Amino acid sequence: MCEVSVRDELESDQRFDERYVKPESVVRLNAWLGFPEDRFSQDWEIENSNSDRIGEFLTLYEQQELKDDDRFALMALIVASFDECLLVDKANESLARRIRAYLVRDSKLHEATMHYWCVEGESDPEFMFRATPFIRETWNVLKSNEDQTGILSRRERPERTKG
Repeated sequence: MCEVSVRDELESDQRFDERYVKPESVVRLNAWLGFPEDRFSQDWEIENSNSDRIGEFLTLYEQQELKDDDRFALMALIVASFDECLLVDKANESLARRIRAYLVRDSKLHEATMHYWCVEGESDPEFMFRATPFIRETWNVLKSNEDQTGILSRRERPERTKG
């Protein structure tokens, strides 16, 4: 479970950039990935997730010059595809390391994705995604890195005592 209440931290901090997959990104990614044209798909990343193509998605993320909105949408697709990999037992440590590296490196961009897949406050696995434990571990790595560098959110900073 996430060590810090993501929802409380993000709502009180107002640092959470609530993002969604944009239709313009869907059009560009559909063309690059050969997906059918449907710029108004409500859950584009879920509908197009594919455990067999996750390596291809990661390669595009690594090699293509992408706008932030496209990179955000592509990572949402990667995480949804990783969730599918876990379902069909295709996930491996190398794949997990690659995904985690980009989630950590581009954490501000992917904060909304991690928040969604973390399913904060839920402890029953029946009501979580298969990728939830992985995303929670990634969130904890981020929090640990912040703590080690002395960068803490406003919520975690101790209050000054008046003296």
